[in-house]
Amino acid sequence: MDLKNTANLMQGKYGYIFDHIGACSSAIINKVKTIDIKSLVTSLTLVAAIYMAMFYYIKSNDSASIMKIESMLDTKTVAVTAGNISDYSAPTPNSHDMSIEEMHSFYENDTLGLLPIIRPSDNKGSFEAFRVNLPLGDTTKPLISFVIIDYGLSKEQSKLALDLLPSGVTFSLSPYSSLPNEWVKMAKNKGHEVWLDLPIQKDSGIDTGENTIFHHAPLVKKEKAMRLSLAKAQGYAGVTSFTDSSINKSKGHYFKLVNEIYSRGLAFLEFNPKADGAIKQRSLYMNKPYINADTKIIMTRGKFAFNELEELAKKRGYAIAVIPNYPETIKNLAVWIMKVGQIDYSIVPASAVYDAQAKAHHAEGKDTLPLKANDHVEPEETQPQRQTSNH
Repeated sequence: MDLKNTANLMQGKYGYIFDHIGACSSAIINKVKTIDIKSLVTSLTLVAAIYMAMFYYIKSNDSASIMKIESMLDTKTVAVTAGNISDYSAPTPNSHDMSIEEMHSFYENDTLGLLPIIRPSDNKGSFEAFRVNLPLGDTTKPLISFVIIDYGLSKEQSKLALDLLPSGVTFSLSPYSSLPNEWVKMAKNKGHEVWLDLPIQKDSGIDTGENTIFHHAPLVKKEKAMRLSLAKAQGYAGVTSFTDSSINKSKGHYFKLVNEIYSRGLAFLEFNPKADGAIKQRSLYMNKPYINADTKIIMTRGKFAFNELEELAKKRGYAIAVIPNYPETIKNLAVWIMKVGQIDYSIVPASAVYDAQAKAHHAEGKDTLPLKANDHVEPEETQPQRQTSNH
């Protein structure tokens, strides 16, 4: 079959398709001829302007003013992401720059792990070595310290706190956290001061885990429970705990535990604002680094959430609050710090509050707290008497 016959065959078989394509092409060409080029350019310019405006709106809202977020807090939940709040407190070169060898010089090997000690070469302990010293800037501003509890217990919540909160905020590491040394390292790399939570039995009966120091336990078991927690991580400045008057049921034992805490170069941060038990008495009597929290702020939402803390800081010159590691609580705290805290106050680590407390106590002549007549008695663990028979 020659080429001409093939063409005629294709035309006969598919001619209607070619006719349809030709008609469509003609219609398109006619439509294009009727388009006003000037109007087309104007329309395209308008569309481009709209897209540019949308891009600018999205970009500007990504770094929206924190004041706008604050104004929304009273009416609805605010979505705050790590990109919205910058770390405005410049981290200072502290213990996070310490080599592993130097850090280990503050510890001794024990069957339970590494336990903190006062370094013999310079009589320096963990509180002095691992506290964070931030420049205060305006020294006339009242000091406020926030301590985030249960750090490391939840991966997501702890990372959120690290992303949103400035380096002046302190973290209390949970002894039940997984990879505790990694959490300490991450906090230190961002300039945060880290403490370690020490679970002690409460009168409320709340379960505080397997490392809890129980009042009814013999002294040797109390010491082991405490050392199990102390060996969980390295690089913390001191221990934190919430205690109540129930510890006085075993006052002599707790005197011994406090003695060991301080002999290891640690500080003690009491979470109970109303605590007045054996630990506080012994700490003040020994004139050791002891800090008492002023309040626990659970609801950080709303313009009045921090009123009590602010009033106390203004009146006394310093205040310290305990904050649960809940996502919304952390977000709202970050907003308050950015909106109010960094402007009217100095946000400082817990150790800075100890300095302020010590200075105030010294000025008032309250360096030590006199003990009662029998408070200094430290009973040894009693052994059951053997039954003897007369034969």
